[in-house]
Amino acid sequence: MWQCKHCSERFVEKDHNHICVTDALASHFKGRRALMKPLFNAFLHKFQKVGPIKVLSEKMFIALSDKSTFAIARVAGDHIEVCLRLPEDKPIAPSLSSVARLHIPGMTHYFILRSVSDLTPEVMRSVMWAKEGS
Repeated sequence: MWQCKHCSERFVEKDHNHICVTDALASHFKGRRALMKPLFNAFLHKFQKVGPIKVLSEKMFIALSDKSTFAIARVAGDHIEVCLRLPEDKPIAPSLSSVARLHIPGMTHYFILRSVSDLTPEVMRSVMWAKEGS
């Protein structure tokens, strides 16, 4: 484990490239539709039933990590974009899209979260694979 001397965050990789600036989680939901925060909380609640994760509030996104960051979430208007780092050997759920057009280093696929019904078993399975691969 390596610990950043500036922000005290711990990483598996030495000198892990990251942003030390952290914002309060609430800042990501400020000025957004009232539905966004409960939707994000429902996603976290459903996911945390499987095991603990760290939620890191960064300037431009919310990072989810176990040993390393396996997903990032960005609140955007009427939805939340959730980007995942999926292992190459896992099948891609039809509801996931390639992240290539979003230009987010380290992430491979994403899905749009507009309601709790978007958290289908196949999407949650993909999130679990991303976590297991971190």
